[in-house]
Amino acid sequence: MTQSYESEPEISMQADGYIQVRLFSREEIYLPIWEEGAAPLEVQIGCGWHRCKFCDFANDPLHVFSLPEIDAKAQMLASVMPDAERVFLLGENPFMLPCATLLAIFDIIAHWFPRVSQISMYARFDDVLHKTDEELVTLVDNGLSRLHIGLESGCQEVLDLFDKGIRVEDALEACQRLHAHDIDFAFTMIAGLGGKQLSD
Repeated sequence: MTQSYESEPEISMQADGYIQVRLFSREEIYLPIWEEGAAPLEVQIGCGWHRCKFCDFANDPLHVFSLPEIDAKAQMLASVMPDAERVFLLGENPFMLPCATLLAIFDIIAHWFPRVSQISMYARFDDVLHKTDEELVTLVDNGLSRLHIGLESGCQEVLDLFDKGIRVEDALEACQRLHAHDIDFAFTMIAGLGGKQLSD
């Protein structure tokens, strides 16, 4: 789902001193249709993998905002969505961030959005595999509720053709780990990605 916002000037906000940030870096933001109504908090631009040949997200170089910048963005977002109960972390795969960084972002959310109990974001399967079981449990205990992951195809040949950077077996292992820790997830498939030769 794409949402459009009017371009806004830089705004100085109080976040460990004055800092200039924009609420959103682009006029359009991307979030899954299931996240309609969630407060969209921008934490990242671009993708940690940055190589999938079909993806227009890769047009943006990877950039992760600092915690003071995220805090300022959260303060601005809270001023327009003060009663939000869900937050979606904007970025192509914020789940790549270290557990400690994600927990710090969750603390920022808890400060500015006291009613929020569910936090979701985009992820890659290898982002899940790079987290320990203890880290997954801690993230759930602190508000993680759902991940949105692009599988694109169950055919390894298609994944390799488009440089997806994952193996089907790894995707299955990641899904099993998410199930084991009661983390809800949704993944996308791209019908016809393999073209005529690999459509079967």
